[in-house]
Amino acid sequence: MVGWFATGAHDPVIGARLGEVRGTALRVRATVQIPDLPTFERDDEHAGSISGTVDFAAIGSGMRATRGELHLFSPDDDGGKQMVYGLTFHHDGESYHLSGRKRLTGFSLARAWWENTAVYATLHRGPEARCPVLAAGILRVDVLALFGMLSTLRGTGGSAIERLSAPFRFGRFYAGELWDSYVGHKHRAD
Repeated sequence: MVGWFATGAHDPVIGARLGEVRGTALRVRATVQIPDLPTFERDDEHAGSISGTVDFAAIGSGMRATRGELHLFSPDDDGGKQMVYGLTFHHDGESYHLSGRKRLTGFSLARAWWENTAVYATLHRGPEARCPVLAAGILRVDVLALFGMLSTLRGTGGSAIERLSAPFRFGRFYAGELWDSYVGHKHRAD
């Protein structure tokens, strides 16, 4: 994921605008792990973990995450669904936490792609999202990266059949959740 990001901004939309003007971007190279796919599918939070690196010129590059979590298609406060990300990393003796959220409104099928690929994010000085905000912006997953990521899906546990079928099972889950978010429910009022 990469997107325009700016220090001093607390709102992701403002941070993205400032970052574009300043030419400052933040990049995350992440690997998602879902240790138990059947449990992941049954759980309303659909929790997994993230590892990877963060590049942000204001701090440094190749900063390795020490912990990360994600929740795909988890319930939001408005009865809809959201994707929530958190990634903690360290650089030069300081801790940072990148938190992000995608809100899947379900209002418009035309907005589904934007809502599914745009992460509204804040970077915190400290190890969690409660710490002061250092920067903000909008991260995007581009089309080629998304298809490239899908080609890397691998099952790691269970029988050989379970490992081989895991990418298809995850794809079916993901597509089903998108369908439910944008087509298979009554639209919510904001």
